[in-house]
Amino acid sequence: MAKRTIKSKTKQPTARVGRPRTRDVKNEDREKRRLAMKKAAAAVKKSHQREEESQEARSRRNVMNASRTSNARSEESDEVTTKRRRLDALRKRKTRVEETEEEHKKRTSSNKERTSRARSEETDDQYNRRKSSDRARKTRARSEETGDEYRRRKLSNAERTSRACSHETEEKRGRRKSADAGRTSKARSEESEAETLRRRAHNKRHMAEARAVESLEASESRKEADRKRHSSHVTENCGIARKDVRVAENYLGTMSVQCSSCGALHYKGEQPQSKQFNTCCRHGLIQLPMFDNFPKELRDLFTSSTSESAEFLKNIRSYNNSLAMGSMVAHVDTPKEGGPYTYRLHGQVFHVTRALHPEPGQEHLCAQVFILDTEEAAAELANRKTKVSCSKDLFKKLIDLLHMYNPFVKSYKMMREKEEEEELLATAENRDVREVKMVFRSNKSLNPNRYQLPTAEEIAVVFVGDEDENPGKRAITVYQRSTGTFQYLLDTDKETDPLCYPLLFVDGKYGWHVNQQRQDGHGGTTKMSAREFYSYYLHIRPNFSLLHHAKKLFQQFCVDVWTKIEQDRLNFIRQH
Repeated sequence: MAKRTIKSKTKQPTARVGRPRTRDVKNEDREKRRLAMKKAAAAVKKSHQREEESQEARSRRNVMNASRTSNARSEESDEVTTKRRRLDALRKRKTRVEETEEEHKKRTSSNKERTSRARSEETDDQYNRRKSSDRARKTRARSEETGDEYRRRKLSNAERTSRACSHETEEKRGRRKSADAGRTSKARSEESEAETLRRRAHNKRHMAEARAVESLEASESRKEADRKRHSSHVTENCGIARKDVRVAENYLGTMSVQCSSCGALHYKGEQPQSKQFNTCCRHGLIQLPMFDNFPKELRDLFTSSTSESAEFLKNIRSYNNSLAMGSMVAHVDTPKEGGPYTYRLHGQVFHVTRALHPEPGQEHLCAQVFILDTEEAAAELANRKTKVSCSKDLFKKLIDLLHMYNPFVKSYKMMREKEEEEELLATAENRDVREVKMVFRSNKSLNPNRYQLPTAEEIAVVFVGDEDENPGKRAITVYQRSTGTFQYLLDTDKETDPLCYPLLFVDGKYGWHVNQQRQDGHGGTTKMSAREFYSYYLHIRPNFSLLHHAKKLFQQFCVDVWTKIEQDRLNFIRQH
C-alpha cells in the first residue's frame, strides 16, 4: 500500500494596509502623557524652588542663564535667529492673550523692575550697543511684518500707551514729555536730508490714513487738542499771560454818552464826576472844522458797498501814496505772524517832497503825476509793478477829483503853466530860460486859526529868476529839477498832512502846525499841542468822519501823527 506524502502549508504573514497598529498608538499616547506629566511636575518643582530661593541664588541663576543664552545665541545663524524670534513672538503673543489682568500687572511690574535694575548697571558702551542692536532688530522686524501684523502692533501700542498715560501723574507726564522732546530733537538733528524726507512722507501718509477712518467725535477731540497746543505755543513767551488767571470783567458800557461841547461819543464808564470830558476838546476850548464839505464822489468811495468802493478801500494806501505830493519815508515792519492787517513802523520817520520833473528815465513820483495828462498819469500809475491790483479807471477818477478840489494840485499845475509861459517868452526874446520855483509860503497876514479853505494863490507863490530875486519869506520850495537832495517837510509845517494824505485832506485843509492856537479858558489864547489837535479828529462823533472809514490808510495816519506827537513832546522838553 502506497504511502501518501502530506506537504505542510506554511502560513505567510500578511500586512494590514491603511490601518495603524492599535498597540503602537496606545504606546505613543502613553509616552506623551508620561512626558507631559513629567514636564508639569518639573515646572511645579521649579516654581517651588524659585519661590524658596534667596535673592542671591536668584541673581546667580539669572547670570548663569544669561551667559548660557548669550553664548548660544552668539553661535546661531541669522536664519536660526529669525526663526527663533518669530516663534518667541508667537508664543509670547499667545501667552499674553490668555493671561489675566492680575498676571499682566505682575508680569509688567517684574519686567519693569528687572529692566530698571539692568539699565542702571550698564555702562555707556553697553547702552550704545543695546540701542544699536534694538534699532537694527526693530528695523528688520518691521520690514518683514505683514499688513495685518502692522495694524495689530499699532493697535496694541496705542492701547498700552493709553493705559499707561491714564495712570501717570502730572509730574510724571511732564518728565515724560520733556524726555520725549529731547530724544526727538536729538534724533532729528542727526538724521540726513533723505531720512527727513522719508520720515515726513511716511508721517503724511500715516496721518492721511488715520484721518480717513477717525470718527466725528475723535476729529473734534483732536482739533480741540490742536487748538490748545497752538495756544500754548503762541503764549509760551508771554510771561504772566500764560497763567490761567481769572480777571474781573471791566465793562465800560456802550459808546452812548456825548460830550456837551463837541459831540464826541464816549463810553458810559469814561464819564468823570464833573460830567465834562477832557480828552476830546478840553471842555470846549478846542474847536476845529470837520469833514462837512467833503466831495460826494469821494465820499461814496469810502462809504458805499459797490465793487468799486471795495477795491478802493482794499488798496487805499496804494492810491493815496501814488497821488501824494509829499511822501513819508520810513521802514514799514510787516508782521510775519499772520492775522489781521497791522501797520507798524521801525526806525526814523520823516517826510519829503520832490521836484516838478523826474530824473531822465525815472518814473513820475509824488506831485509829478499832476503835470501829466489825466489819461497818461492814470495809465502810468496803474501799470507799475507795485500797483498791479489798482484800477486805471479809479486812478483817473481820483486824479480828476484832486484837480477839481485840491488847491495844492492846482498850485503844481500853476507852476507848470508858469514854466511853459517862461519857455515861450525865452524863445520870443531869444534868451536862456530862467529857473521857475514854487514856495509854499507862511503868510503872516493870515490868521493861524482861520479855517476857511485856502486857494492855490494863498498857499504858494510861483516866481521866475535867481534865488536872490525871490520875494518874501520861503519855507518849502519846489524846484523844476532835482538838486540831488530831498526837500524835507517838517512835522511843524501845516502843509505836511495835506501833501502826504490828499485823499484825507482832499480840499487842502491844513494839518497841525506849531503856531496853532486854542482858547485858554480866560478869554485869551494859547498854543495848541499836536496831541490836542489830532485827539479832536480821532474821536468818534455821530456825523460823518472820513478818518474812521479809511481802513489801512487810517492806520498809517494814526502811526504817522503819533510820531509827530512824540516829536512835539521831545521839542518841548528840549526847549524847556
